[in-house]
Amino acid sequence: MKRALVGSFLFLLASGSGLFLYDHFALRPERAQVKARYVAMHRALQTRDVETVRSLLAPSLRPRAAKGDFGILPTFVTAFGKQSAIHISGSKATVVPERVFYWGIIPGGNSIEMVKIDGQWFFTGKVHID
Repeated sequence: MKRALVGSFLFLLASGSGLFLYDHFALRPERAQVKARYVAMHRALQTRDVETVRSLLAPSLRPRAAKGDFGILPTFVTAFGKQSAIHISGSKATVVPERVFYWGIIPGGNSIEMVKIDGQWFFTGKVHID
């Protein structure tokens, strides 16, 4: 019984470590791409560079942006800093520009969605207010 318990514990420890290492190392290039596109969007919104903003939006949102209508993105796409976080799951990414911790341990903060289309990351225009 003791041996099975130790074996189960070691298996769970190895599995958790494997998932952490995969998330940390395998997704590093994806995170770098998302961060670069996010920083470019922030810069474009700051300077009101309509063409750059349009190029960073998902194709379905581009017609509206041509008129300078960027929705609520200018309010929520803030500078990327130390407290920022990027979460990737398949072809979807979530950027949390200003992460907060509720009760000191529960992570939260407003987030902006991105989607990967043909190898490039684009903003979906979806913002989740926390």
